[in-house]
Amino acid sequence: MLTSRRFTDSHDGILASYEEEISGEAYFTAFAKHYVDQAQEALQLLSRKEAFTAATISPVVVRHGLNVADVPTLQP
Repeated sequence: MLTSRRFTDSHDGILASYEEEISGEAYFTAFAKHYVDQAQEALQLLSRKEAFTAATISPVVVRHGLNVADVPTLQP
């Protein structure tokens, strides 16, 4: 059963969201390598969506001086 996460402040939620977008981009990129045709295209599209969302959140992360985990740590 899924449960909602609770964050003690907004910075924790922003940071979690940003780091999960970075992880998601790497995950879908790696997953796409195992497929061809439409399946691969769909996974690549999901990867691009994750990258776009991370880029959108990035200015907020920078503005608040949030400490992001090292990118290699976030990539599966």
